[in-house]
Amino acid sequence: MPTFEYQGVNRSGERVSGLVAGISMEQALSSLSQTGLVVERINQASAESAVVQPPPVLAPPPNLYDTIQSPTYREQAAYQERSAYGQTVEPPPTGPRSYVATSVAGPLVGTVPLANLAFFYRQFGTMLEAGVPIVQSLDTLAKQSHNLKLHQVVTEIRGHVEAGREISAGMQRYPEVFPPLSVSLVRAGEEGGFVAQSFKQLADYTDREISLRNLIRKLTLHPKIVLVTAFVLVGGVTLFVNSLGKTNILPVGFVMFVSAILAGLLVFGFLFARVGLANPRVKYNWDMLLVKLPLGIGGVLHGFAMAKFGTAMAFLHKGGVPVQNSIKLAADACGNEYVRAQVIPASRHLETGAGIADTLRGTNAFSPIVMDMVDTGERTGNLDSMLLRMSTFYEDDSETRARQVAQIVSVILLLLVAVYVCVILVMAYTKLIGTEMSGGGD
Repeated sequence: MPTFEYQGVNRSGERVSGLVAGISMEQALSSLSQTGLVVERINQASAESAVVQPPPVLAPPPNLYDTIQSPTYREQAAYQERSAYGQTVEPPPTGPRSYVATSVAGPLVGTVPLANLAFFYRQFGTMLEAGVPIVQSLDTLAKQSHNLKLHQVVTEIRGHVEAGREISAGMQRYPEVFPPLSVSLVRAGEEGGFVAQSFKQLADYTDREISLRNLIRKLTLHPKIVLVTAFVLVGGVTLFVNSLGKTNILPVGFVMFVSAILAGLLVFGFLFARVGLANPRVKYNWDMLLVKLPLGIGGVLHGFAMAKFGTAMAFLHKGGVPVQNSIKLAADACGNEYVRAQVIPASRHLETGAGIADTLRGTNAFSPIVMDMVDTGERTGNLDSMLLRMSTFYEDDSETRARQVAQIVSVILLLLVAVYVCVILVMAYTKLIGTEMSGGGD
């Protein structure tokens, strides 16, 4: 039986080398891989050094998740067994995907609804907590997913796990599906051995995000209805006046031209929201403009951004992510690049030994009431709860302001529509009178 020389790294990170016998190089490599050895080099041994040494003994994992740095013992053994029989394909790539895939096509057609993500997080965490192997859990969730994109992503993550990689290695390749906050929470769970809890925390965080988005949709529903009604009234009045026959206040060509412009603006707005705002510089300028809008609109948007920051910070801190990273990731999750730019520099103050409350107070982005709450939470060791209360405070305050702004905007839109209709009717009446006088004079 041929003998092969090998060099590699064992589970403890130590470099080892030796000899192993095998029918083929593939069989020898499979035998070594089953022991948890990462083989760096293997070739057939020379006749002089062919004194066969047994491969390292496959030790049982320290716990069910094997600290999640690799798949479970049972899954890894099954993967190596399939490899020996040639039943596996090449593992998925680990490098980042192209800019077009992640920042253009991804935001346009590659997003996954938050409700689907919340279901995936919760079910995956529950299955892991029940002791179901990781690969089996991912395979089951991929099959029952009704979202094609999520099915594809979960299937690829399963391939990463089968190849001995971390779950986060597959998640980080899809930023349009899994934001940095999600990847960081999972990575913290992998490092600390509590992946199941990390995914259940992600489910809770996603549920809060869904609730906040639904609140924003509810508060903006009335202005949207008024805006659509305004367009319908403007178009209807214009076409009605033009259909009188004796007068033509606005030519049909002009009406079609305006309609084409409005349709173009809608398409541009969609592309700008999905693709243009993926550029950090464009998003920073846009968010700065929004935050400074008059009539209290800017304050409402700033409040909702701070609510998202508080929720994200609470879950990250509870999930074991280091404080400095938590602040940065929570700032990313607030959804406003201008607010993020205010908060990010403050994270450097933590390196000087400053507390969390003092660090956030230095941003001038939080109200004194909120800072007192955070300071109390930090001193009493109840920071997670206080951060969630901070989020609730901003949500309630922003909801109250948003209702007021919605009423003001609705009234302004209705007044503008009324003015337009009056102008059109006056122009129509004036032209009709002029036409009759001209006819009477003839």
